[in-house]
Amino acid sequence: MDFKSHYDKINIRGDMMITFAERLKAERKKNNITQTQLAEKLYLDRSSISKYESGKQIPETQIGRAHV
Repeated sequence: MDFKSHYDKINIRGDMMITFAERLKAERKKNNITQTQLAEKLYLDRSSISKYESGKQIPETQIGRAHV
């Protein structure tokens, strides 16, 4: 099931829209951490992070702001 829709778009700069998946991956890479490291910080499995970044799954609850 593909969760990409207008509901998972985040407006970050004017008209530029990115998906949650794209934003998560970009922020993780910007902070130079692996999927495994992010998963540990959020108390998740690495496979969950992979699914979020690929758009195959979205978090069921807000994970809030993690300090990465």
